[in-house]
Amino acid sequence: MVKVAELTGHSSRILHMSMSPDSSTVCTAAADETLRFWKVWDSQKRVKEADGAVVAKSRMNMNIR
Repeated sequence: MVKVAELTGHSSRILHMSMSPDSSTVCTAAADETLRFWKVWDSQKRVKEADGAVVAKSRMNMNIR
């Protein structure tokens, strides 16, 4: 496991984290009594590879929403 990003925004420790059903958004609840929604994955894009196979690929996008 490798840390790929550090999400900043809460002024207190994170108490709970939950992921959306489509895995594109993470919601965090902190001791500062705030919820933050993090858009962590773009919607999947279908890409045709050199051998002709079509695969789904996602790009990392760490924007606060």
